[in-house]
Amino acid sequence: MIALAIIFIILKILNIITWFWWLVLLPLFIYIAIWLLEVIVVAILAWLGYNAMLNKLTPERIIFYGKVPKQCRGNIIQIQSFGSKLNEAVLNGW
Repeated sequence: MIALAIIFIILKILNIITWFWWLVLLPLFIYIAIWLLEVIVVAILAWLGYNAMLNKLTPERIIFYGKVPKQCRGNIIQIQSFGSKLNEAVLNGW
């Protein structure tokens, strides 16, 4: 009788773990996988769009405000943004 009770308790615990997997963990893993895929696709599309813009417009100069991404090419003119000046002031202990 005690063995049956122990088996019943173990089966209940396994049932709870199974439901936790199907209702909580699996959707969470799927959500994270889709989010990572979206991040990769957006980065690829942004890179393709930048290259298409350069090929179509053929600019003489490209003005960037703030940080210039490493992937960008062309005659780039970097202008320090207002936010970067604030960031430097905070980092210097102002």
